[in-house]
Amino acid sequence: MDYTPADTFMLAKSPYAASDIGSGIIVYPGPYAHYMYMGEVYGPNIPVFDDNSGTPTRFFSRPGERKTPTGRAIQYKTDKNALAGPFWAERMKADHIDDIVREAKNAAGIK
Repeated sequence: MDYTPADTFMLAKSPYAASDIGSGIIVYPGPYAHYMYMGEVYGPNIPVFDDNSGTPTRFFSRPGERKTPTGRAIQYKTDKNALAGPFWAERMKADHIDDIVREAKNAAGIK
């Protein structure tokens, strides 16, 4: 969970309900999970101005409209998860491979 982007922690917690625990496959459901994982802004993005600042407060894409990579990197907040960023599973595995192998051996009864 430390590597997953977290604002409300919904994305980080979602695999617990969506994945078949023990299958070796982790599922992150939701329309935005893929984009967050890839770390690239997809669009088209239509700006929404909720105030008079002249700066968009958010963006949206029309439902059903095909989204494509824009070439712009997502800027992840790291105030709640310092390691938040794209490709979180690969980064976690690289950092914790020894722990993963040890736990797999324990689960398999291998010393």
